[in-house]
Amino acid sequence: MNTTLLEEILACPRLPSLPAIAAKVIEMTSDPDVSIKELAGVIQQDQAMAAKILRTVNSSFYGLRERCGTIDKALVMLGLSPVKSLVLGFSLVSALPKPTDDDGFDYQAYWRRSLYCGVAARDLALHIKTVDPDEAFLSALFQDVGQMALHMAIPDKYAPVLVEADGKHTELLRAELSILEISHADIGGMLCERWKLPEQLIHPVRFHERPSAAPTSAVDAARIVALANLIHDVLSESTGIEALRMAYRRGKEWFRMEASAIDELVARTSTVAKEMGKVLELDTGPSADADALLKAANEHLVELNRTDPGGSSVVTGSSDSGFRLSAVDELDPLTGLLAAAGLKAALVRSFEHSAETGEPLGLANIELGGMDAIEASGRLELGDEAVLLVSVYLKKVFEPLGGFVGRSGEGAFMVFVPGMSRVPMVKASEIALNEIRNALEIMHQQDDWPEIEVDLNIGIAAWESKVASVLSTPQHVVAASVKASRAAKQAGGNCLRAFVPKAAA
Repeated sequence: MNTTLLEEILACPRLPSLPAIAAKVIEMTSDPDVSIKELAGVIQQDQAMAAKILRTVNSSFYGLRERCGTIDKALVMLGLSPVKSLVLGFSLVSALPKPTDDDGFDYQAYWRRSLYCGVAARDLALHIKTVDPDEAFLSALFQDVGQMALHMAIPDKYAPVLVEADGKHTELLRAELSILEISHADIGGMLCERWKLPEQLIHPVRFHERPSAAPTSAVDAARIVALANLIHDVLSESTGIEALRMAYRRGKEWFRMEASAIDELVARTSTVAKEMGKVLELDTGPSADADALLKAANEHLVELNRTDPGGSSVVTGSSDSGFRLSAVDELDPLTGLLAAAGLKAALVRSFEHSAETGEPLGLANIELGGMDAIEASGRLELGDEAVLLVSVYLKKVFEPLGGFVGRSGEGAFMVFVPGMSRVPMVKASEIALNEIRNALEIMHQQDDWPEIEVDLNIGIAAWESKVASVLSTPQHVVAASVKASRAAKQAGGNCLRAFVPKAAA
């Protein structure tokens, strides 16, 4: 770290300071016996601040059923922590410099990231339940305050960094370290320390660019802010495809979140951030249409598979299974999924690993109904469209779980997940089934689609040590899943059935 430059930055008198009202509220709320009436009186000294707090409390940000009309009531209904976080957040927003047209800093992009990340982080914390939601909001809202401080303290030296990053936040840290040997994350952490904020706020600010380096007690908080950044990128970048893929992966890896939960988070962030932008009087630019972005992202994934099926495939086993397949000759040329030979090889090796370790192995057999009718119609390209659509959603759901996804036949697919038993395999498959059914319904509504219904039948089977005598080979597991998918077809299609061995009943 460039200590000389660090001293110059921290000695700059233009750096933002903690507003008096925020300092007073932090001091008062450190006393567990603080009087709510006295605290409300301090907040109401700043009428603009009090009005913003009440607007936020009554917004979809909190979703209260009963309208709140006074700061006293807000303190009773929400508690000290949320109101303290709002005071701190709003007062610091007002303390930071206002946008100008000629100083070379993109204030709109700064506040857009801050606000979108704050909203997404709070929702993530509510979902994960290991981090205080209001602290998550505040940490994400001010994660990049160090960037603002660098611009305020050393504008001439920071300008080349901004030019090098070229508006790409993902390049900012690299440019800072390369040119200045210092990062906005470190400066932000130091500012939070100067303001005497608690560690649970300081650590996520300091480690949001590298959450794995955070202290153990702060890892979840840092990961929440890092994942919130990906949600922002989905809603802000020209396509957001790679950001969405990474959000699916990180959500599953860090917090066991399904892809559908990430999609819901993207949609809610877009809606709530727009409302909060008005409350805070921040210019964050045009609002993104989350539904349209997600639809475009999935369509892009289909097209990517169509034009470069192998280019987007990363087929891996579980973190402990010790094998990886991605050779071109093992991939299906249309979808980029594992082809039949590679699929079989991976399944045999995965089964052997499960038999040795006793870890379960979940398997799904997926069959598209209606493919014969499409072939008879002579519109073979429509069959390819349906196959590509299914492959995209199977990868979206199962690859973050460490699953292998392959194409086993013309309209048939197989998925298996090392380490996953029958019940969670059924749950994951239900998520995939629902998403694919919705996408197929949209496909059926296209003007050029013939009067042919394409449906989906999924059969689940799982090897577990307690049923090893019944499903003793990979072939037995596959046969059980095929039997279950046929039962799904007989039940009317577009549904799922699971094979339950008598030993496990």
